[in-house]
Amino acid sequence: MITCGDLGDPKKASRVLEQDQADFIGVARQALANPDTPKRVQNEQPLDEFNGKAIMTPQAYVKDFELNYEQE
Repeated sequence: MITCGDLGDPKKASRVLEQDQADFIGVARQALANPDTPKRVQNEQPLDEFNGKAIMTPQAYVKDFELNYEQE
């Protein structure tokens, strides 16, 4: 069984596994904030907080020549 949802805290995720509440943990937000989550947890490094606005907001870069583009 795979479970997910509010399991970005490694201690909480470990408890779920240790108590046989799931076989696998899914950590989508945590992985977006820290693509190297397993390595950080293994090395006891801090995890960055998920910042949805910074991560999920598209960044559109329009070049000057695109603003002056005339359609035929």
